[in-house]
Amino acid sequence: MPRFVLVQLCLLLAALAVALPARAAAPASPVREGWTFGLGVGVGHLDMKGDSLDRKQGVAIRYNLDYFTTPHVAMGFGGQRWNASKDGLTRSLNTFSTRLTWFPWNAGVFLRAGVGVAVVTQELIARVPGAPESIIRKEDDGFASTVGAGADVHLWRATRIGLGVDYAELGLANGVPARLLVGTGRLSLRW
Repeated sequence: MPRFVLVQLCLLLAALAVALPARAAAPASPVREGWTFGLGVGVGHLDMKGDSLDRKQGVAIRYNLDYFTTPHVAMGFGGQRWNASKDGLTRSLNTFSTRLTWFPWNAGVFLRAGVGVAVVTQELIARVPGAPESIIRKEDDGFASTVGAGADVHLWRATRIGLGVDYAELGLANGVPARLLVGTGRLSLRW
């Protein structure tokens, strides 16, 4: 298990330890209604079958736009972007999915699942002496199924901070299976 995954899981458990006692201490349930926008930054790990790139960890960004249909269920759209570069090769992965998020208790613990699309892009900067620099670009797209879990804490009635872990299974058109694991800290705003 990569070190960052272990760190993210420890941070998630710490957030759960904070959020669960808050559930017992707070008699009023948090306000979960209307639209919410979330943005998170963290670390991701991409695993592609037959991959020779030794740099699999990269920077990850997660974003979402959800609508709370009930105080415990939100439906919406979300995505992740992962990026890593080494020796002139840059690989990025984008997922975009429709998803359902469930808050089983009044505390900020949540579970999430979704389906959507994925695009993997690879760019190689070719440098030949005496010639201008050129970029070789390859793009593969396909299907993505995602699951996630996390916890958040309400700062104010319309603002939450939290930690989350998201996992995506990708079925790319080129037939190469891939998996992405992303851990992020995030800020969510409701309006």
